[in-house]
Amino acid sequence: MSNYLNFDSLYLQIDGGFDHSFKCGVYLLGEYYYNGLGKNKSVEYNPLTLLNVFLAQSSGLGRHYAMLGISRTFKNYYTPAIFSLVNISDNSIALLPSFEYSFHDNITLKLSGQINIGNERESEYGSYKNSIMFSVKG
Repeated sequence: MSNYLNFDSLYLQIDGGFDHSFKCGVYLLGEYYYNGLGKNKSVEYNPLTLLNVFLAQSSGLGRHYAMLGISRTFKNYYTPAIFSLVNISDNSIALLPSFEYSFHDNITLKLSGQINIGNERESEYGSYKNSIMFSVKG
């Protein structure tokens, strides 16, 4: 109970955005996230900032984030998409391209990746390795 009364651990988080699905199959998303535990500049990142992320006490190193994305479904089977997660505080970007194929009502194949852009030593996403993933859902 005492953890809930510890006001030293309180911080502000704000999340707002929009999304819309059009009749033609296009889906758009835009979002802004304010992380009160994050830092305004990458020079302020420190081991405690990173520890907060690893312990799930903070959702990122930076204070300001944006997410933008678009996808489109073709013929009810194919869905290419590109989303981007931007750490505005350190100007790094994680691009998240994907291609999904639903060949059955209950089975979906998905190829996705993460392409990281930013200074390798001075940004959150620039320090991550690029990756590619393949998944099957059923």
